[in-house]
Amino acid sequence: MNQQPNSNVMHFIGQGREFFDIWIVNVLLSVITLGIFTPWAKVRQKRYFYNNTFLYSDNFEYHANPKKMLVVRLSVVVFMVMATYIASIYIRNYLVGPLIFIAILPSLILYKTKSDAEMTSYRDIRFSFTGTLEGLFKVLIGRALVMFSSIVGFVIVFTWVRYDQSFDAFGINLLAFSIMFSSYSWFISGLYKYFANGYQYGNKKFTADIKERYFNELYFKVCLVTAPVFFALLFFGLIPLGLFFFGLNAFLPQLMWDYYPYELLMSYYYDGFMPNFVEIITFPIVFLIMFIGITSYTTVVIRNYVFSQLQLEVSEQDGPSFEFTSTLTFKELLSLTIYNFALQVFTLGLGRPWAMINTVRYMTKNTAVIGDISKIDKLD
Repeated sequence: MNQQPNSNVMHFIGQGREFFDIWIVNVLLSVITLGIFTPWAKVRQKRYFYNNTFLYSDNFEYHANPKKMLVVRLSVVVFMVMATYIASIYIRNYLVGPLIFIAILPSLILYKTKSDAEMTSYRDIRFSFTGTLEGLFKVLIGRALVMFSSIVGFVIVFTWVRYDQSFDAFGINLLAFSIMFSSYSWFISGLYKYFANGYQYGNKKFTADIKERYFNELYFKVCLVTAPVFFALLFFGLIPLGLFFFGLNAFLPQLMWDYYPYELLMSYYYDGFMPNFVEIITFPIVFLIMFIGITSYTTVVIRNYVFSQLQLEVSEQDGPSFEFTSTLTFKELLSLTIYNFALQVFTLGLGRPWAMINTVRYMTKNTAVIGDISKIDKLD
């Protein structure tokens, strides 16, 4: 990565073979104990990664107590079981249980975030998270409800005007899609803004000026590039395969009869469409690669943007003294993701430790702190 003056690049020295011994023991003991060992597994794993991650010449540390984690997890499980049972008896509605879980989900996420931050240290100074439950509710529940409402609204509008070929119908569809699109960007940007501005190191806060417009532009570019490919694969790939495997009426809803080319549909069905093995596996693989590509691209762009906006304030007089950079590239992350996926598939999951090591090593070597690290000791 291109280093700036006073740039301190992070580095990771963990090894796949070394971590495999920890990982396989964690998996076996978690299975044997029916999940009871999972808190110890998490602590062992995090300590390995933190202890092998260095900034300047010092590593990070993880101090969590697995016994306390187990008590918290069991308490949540007992609460959910009791709430669902009581609801099924007195309210006679099994949806109450999931609704209760959704209601307490922000509290669980906030507790986990605070705990992980407080159990992490660098140079004997602890991190912390000061985000409020009210703020997380507004983002995770409030914005999510708006987003899902806009999705439902788009589906309703699209179905309602699907027979209308007028310009007004096109405009209504476009407006509904724009609202749905904007609400998703609003939700994602809200999550990043909430978490990026909630962390502290010692008594100094992290700040990040996250702009919703940036996310709108990002997802617009993604839609512009991937939409034609997606619909081409849908109409000329998955729908013919669905006809072959499931039959005409079972696979196609009325909506597809309205939009799918009639002559092409009939030729597939009545002329005996018989895909060969290569065709059967090609379309799912292409869809998978497209999904990996979209995920890799958005991960690179968002991470690089958020880190470029992130600052650690040292003093109000001098302004931000520490800045951060992320130099991920789409080509490198895409190659790494495909390699890690293939590694885990062909090793039947046993290659996961190496995949995790590869990912952490790549992320750390493309992350840097800009500033005088010697000031770190004065932040507590």
